[in-house]
Amino acid sequence: MGKKLFYFWYFLSSLILTTSIELSCRNLDGEPVDWFAAYKLPSLDNPKNIRTGLDFLYSDPATSEWRFSSRNINDSESAIGATLSQLWTIKDDPQTFYALYNDEHPGSGKSDSNRGHMKGVLAFDDIQGFWMIHSVPNFVNLKASRYSYVESGTRNGQSFLCVTFPVTALTEIGTQLFVAQPSVYDSRLPTSFATLFPDLAKAVRMSKFVGQFSSVKNLASKNGVNFT
Repeated sequence: MGKKLFYFWYFLSSLILTTSIELSCRNLDGEPVDWFAAYKLPSLDNPKNIRTGLDFLYSDPATSEWRFSSRNINDSESAIGATLSQLWTIKDDPQTFYALYNDEHPGSGKSDSNRGHMKGVLAFDDIQGFWMIHSVPNFVNLKASRYSYVESGTRNGQSFLCVTFPVTALTEIGTQLFVAQPSVYDSRLPTSFATLFPDLAKAVRMSKFVGQFSSVKNLASKNGVNFT
C-alpha cells in the first residue's frame, strides 16, 4: 500500500510540475513579463567593457528607459537566455507547440533565400506562450544541449522583440507567418494546434502562399498591449 501511495504522489507531483510552466517572455530577473525589447551592442573597442559583443540594452513595461543588462546575452539567466531556455524545458512535451525560423539556419549553415528574410521563435502551451522576433543569423540551435548565444552573432548589433500572447493570438500570428513565408528549421506542431490554427500549420509546414503578399493585423499581448 505504501509503495502504491508513493507512486501516486510521484505521478501527481510530476503532473503539477509539467502543467505549472508559464510560457512567457522573461525579464532581467527571469520573471514573466508581458513584453520586452532588447538591443545587443556590437563589439566595439571603446568603451572597453563592451568589447565582447555580448552586452545588451533592455526595456519592458516597467522601465522608462533602456537599461544595461548585468548579465550578458550568452547567460542562460539573462532575459533573452531565460526566455529561450524554456524551449529546452518543453521540447519533449508533445502537448506544446514550438517553431523556430531563420533564413540562415543554425548548425547546418544553410541559407534559404527563397523564403522570407526573417528570424524568430514561438513557443506555446494551450493557454499562452511567447513570440520572439530577432535579427541574429544562425540562432537559436535547439539541437544543442542547452541555450547559448551564437559566436558569429557577436560582431554586429542585433535586435530582439519578445511578446507574451494568449494562445488564441495564434490565429492572427499564423496568418501573418503564412503570408510572410518564413524558413522553419525546427518545430513541433501538435494535432490540436494544427486543427485550431490552420494558417499556423501551413506556415510551419512551409506551404506555398498564393495571393497578395501583404497583411496588417493588430495583435494584442496577454495584457492587452497592441502590436501591429
